[in-house]
Amino acid sequence: MQSHEAAAREFVQIIVDAVNDAGPSGIPSGLMYTAVMPVVTIDTYNYIINALVRHGKIRQSHYVLYPAKI
Repeated sequence: MQSHEAAAREFVQIIVDAVNDAGPSGIPSGLMYTAVMPVVTIDTYNYIINALVRHGKIRQSHYVLYPAKI
């Protein structure tokens, strides 16, 4: 059984990978949230997205998530 920390890291990486896979067109943040809402609250989701933006892992503009590097 994996630790909570390892599961959280994996979850965050899945979000980054999905955004990167979306490419330069990006992915609407609401669409991403609908995919993860069974596992996280909206507050937790927003916290994760804001942290990823702050740390330069992804970009966000007008509720669309984009890869950090295009």
